[in-house]
Amino acid sequence: MTDDAQSAYTADDAILLNLVRIGDNGAYDVLRQRHEQAARRFAGCLVAADEVDDLVARTFARAFDVTLGGGGPADAFRPYLLAAVRRVSYEEQHGVTGDGGKPADPGQPVTDPAEISLETSAFVRAFRSLPDRWIAVLWHTEIERTSGAETSQILGLNPKAVAALGRRALDGLQEAYLQVYLAEAARPECQPVARQLAAFARDGAVSGDSSPVEEHLGQCDECRTAYAELTNISSALGSRVAPVFLGRAAAAYLSASDTQAITTAGQAPTAEGMAALAEMPPGATAEAGVGTATQAAPDEPPAGRPRAVPRRVLWSAACVAAVVALAVAFVLVRHPGSPASSGPRQQAQAAAAPTPDRTTRKPAAKPSAKGPAASSQPRSAPAHSSAAPSSAARAAGPVTLGAAGPSPSGAVASNASALSWTQTVSGSNTALLVGVAVGENSGVTGLSASVTDNGTAMTALATVPDDNQPDGYLEVFGLAGVPDGGNAIRLTVTGGTAAELTGGSESFNGAAQAGTFSAASTAYGDSTAPAVSVRSRSGGMVAAFAACGSSILSTAPPAAQGFIADDDDSSGAGNSAGATSAATGGTVTVAWSAYDDFWGAAAVQING
Repeated sequence: MTDDAQSAYTADDAILLNLVRIGDNGAYDVLRQRHEQAARRFAGCLVAADEVDDLVARTFARAFDVTLGGGGPADAFRPYLLAAVRRVSYEEQHGVTGDGGKPADPGQPVTDPAEISLETSAFVRAFRSLPDRWIAVLWHTEIERTSGAETSQILGLNPKAVAALGRRALDGLQEAYLQVYLAEAARPECQPVARQLAAFARDGAVSGDSSPVEEHLGQCDECRTAYAELTNISSALGSRVAPVFLGRAAAAYLSASDTQAITTAGQAPTAEGMAALAEMPPGATAEAGVGTATQAAPDEPPAGRPRAVPRRVLWSAACVAAVVALAVAFVLVRHPGSPASSGPRQQAQAAAAPTPDRTTRKPAAKPSAKGPAASSQPRSAPAHSSAAPSSAARAAGPVTLGAAGPSPSGAVASNASALSWTQTVSGSNTALLVGVAVGENSGVTGLSASVTDNGTAMTALATVPDDNQPDGYLEVFGLAGVPDGGNAIRLTVTGGTAAELTGGSESFNGAAQAGTFSAASTAYGDSTAPAVSVRSRSGGMVAAFAACGSSILSTAPPAAQGFIADDDDSSGAGNSAGATSAATGGTVTVAWSAYDDFWGAAAVQING
């Protein structure tokens, strides 16, 4: 077996899915071996034992056809597959093939009238708005409690990185949930309290006097339920999210024997497939990107999310107990044949893993015709996102680009800890995005960036290190409702002095003022073609930013170039660019041409 084939054989799910999309059947064999045990266990909850084989075979065949045609998930294959098992079973039992005779995507969860309240709940909609990468890690670490070795293989991360990604995903889910809840909290008196629920759930206190929050929670059932879900978000994932994908068999599936590590076997992806993937043009990969497998992990479950114990213990206990009681009552009444609970499961523990050594940055080279090497494919990186509420809660679009600033050449500074410029904004329903590249001096890591607009802190939406190395990184910030006129943008770096700071901004009109930004996606690599893909929604707009160790030369059509800011190439992220593209309702890719070097890229949807 060649090195390329061996690398793909142990690759994460995102790589395998992209290999399938370019016709490598061996990659699907690996995916099937990796997830077949789970599919069989779930199928056994739906049909008789002698029907399991046929149901699983038909499901994998349907999922293969969809993936080969360019559809299917970008990363979270397990929940997609289990939803497909349920849909194929449902269609065969009820003699239906989809909407209007057209076959449905098998991974689209079946709508069960008995579970409609769950499917439309704020918590479930917040979960489904997350990037596929976050959905994948939450499914395996919080819902299924998959073993550490299997989770590491599925995500292509060592246990320490899995735990870090899980914490980011939980934080992102909490923020997404609050965004949806805020947009739909009809009573004016709920709004001030809802904004403080995250801090109150985390710390048991808020800045200032906590008594108004306590008093409101004692009177408002909706806010009390939201608070209970925030204090026990892992339980809410199992009780609210799992049934949407698994239906009434969720409890039986999750309470089955603990998931065992699945040994990958079968035909390996071909070397030709890996080479073809390496030569794919920017944007041909799926939203989550592709990457290389990391070191093997010990067979220990990943770390659970550390949480401070709230000082308002009585509040938390009372609220959680109330929600749990309601959930148990719901299960007993709705599904008397299902187990009432799955019993306690052991808390996950982290397996310590060393962080990667600092890698010397490559010297800049002339652009070449080659694409990224197979060992340095763009891959998904965790990103913090502000998720959008339902479309009904958004303002009417479409979103349009106002202006890019401060100029086509962006803003630059060397050996600095601050960078400022002015962005002109005009129009209604405004939003502002800022993309900055922070190039770190040799031996200096851990620099932290923040951005303000007219003194107001902007929200960090995505962060990605160039080629996942500690030489510098790209970070994107967003803010809705910015005022007309000249807006003073200020980037501040703490923790030391940056070798290079570059960046720029883009303003938008027609943006939703609640849940403004969503679908943050990131990628990184080492090549002449930085690129990032994101799943878009019609009526919005996609904005993308890139950082590179060497000069970024141009933006690839059809994306519109906003700015390209070049400094002196003395760090791993001293050059940056910004661009926009129309939201098509499908996957949108933004790409650039650059000198061969480390790069990172991020894309964000601006919702209308």
